[in-house]
Amino acid sequence: MSLSQVFPIPTRAGAPAGRSRLRQRFAPAPALRGRAAVRRGAGALLRAGVAAALLALPLAPALAETPLAVEFITVQSTDQSTRYEATGEVAPRETISAAFREGGRVVEVNFDEGDRVEAGTVLARIDDTQQRESLNAAKASLAAQEATLSEATADETRQARLLERGFTTRATRDDARQTLLAAQSAVEQARAEVSQAQTDLDDTVLKAPVDAIITQRTAEVGQVISAAEAAYSLAPQGQLDAVFNVPDSLFIDPKEAFDVDLQLIDRPNVVMTGSVREVSPLVNEETGAVEVKVAIETPSPAVQIGAPIRGTITLPPRQVMQLPWTALTATSHGLAVWVVTGEQRVALRDIEVDHYGSGSFTVISGLDVGETVVGRGASLLYPDRPVVAAEVGR
Repeated sequence: MSLSQVFPIPTRAGAPAGRSRLRQRFAPAPALRGRAAVRRGAGALLRAGVAAALLALPLAPALAETPLAVEFITVQSTDQSTRYEATGEVAPRETISAAFREGGRVVEVNFDEGDRVEAGTVLARIDDTQQRESLNAAKASLAAQEATLSEATADETRQARLLERGFTTRATRDDARQTLLAAQSAVEQARAEVSQAQTDLDDTVLKAPVDAIITQRTAEVGQVISAAEAAYSLAPQGQLDAVFNVPDSLFIDPKEAFDVDLQLIDRPNVVMTGSVREVSPLVNEETGAVEVKVAIETPSPAVQIGAPIRGTITLPPRQVMQLPWTALTATSHGLAVWVVTGEQRVALRDIEVDHYGSGSFTVISGLDVGETVVGRGASLLYPDRPVVAAEVGR
């Protein structure tokens, strides 16, 4: 008797009994059949979505070609006179170092930083004991040589008279003349030594070479100072500059006579005028500013080195183009605007901006008068996009 006879297994009509039994034995559980159904459903949805996207593609170009309503602005040129104001400080145009020609111990210091001195004013002294002794010795030597010269002169005169009368020899007279010449040379040498000793004594006194303002003092009483070591730094009076750091975009030609109105910040009643003397050719990499030096004409006595000062300059009128902030955009090259072409499409145009205002900016190059640029709506554009005027501005 077979196993199938003992345990009969139902079979599908027309199917082999053995295969039917195997399918029933290894048939998937109900949970596994449910997951397979979910996967089949998800696949169907994905295929449907792809088909819908493919059907929608022909419509995209039509939507992209729809003109965008934006603000049209006609570029116009106007004369603009720019007024700039900057804050700087007073600085000497040049400085002079005042130093002793001889070294020694400082015994007197008469002035400090910020003091004004006249030419010839005694600034400081060093110990002159040795120089005075040398001068006295030189004067004593000169007196002795002058006495010797007096005797030699008298002897030479006497010998010359005796020779005329025949009471002496020519050799004796020649010896007297040689003695006189030697005495004269000794006197000249002694006088030179006195002059040098007097110069050495004068060098122990440091005097101001010109009318000046003291910008720095390094000498102190009791200090041993070397020869040529600076004791003071002086700024000649009447030669002061107002130094400003201005934006690189501010174009100032030093060849043109730009008048600058100057005013001390801590003393507003002190008002002066100046002219641009020097514009640095280099731009400070950290601040992006350019140093401008303004020569102060007839500085007030109240002006001190390092004092804060305000300068105001009005540049001559020039042709500029002003646009609203909404028109400004940027590229990898810098600032730009969207220009409307004749086909009512847009293209990027690089521009150069002079300065910025509260609601607008000033263009100095890159655009022509009469061209049309996009204002509001510029942020929604891309190259060659069609546009239509929603509003025309100026």
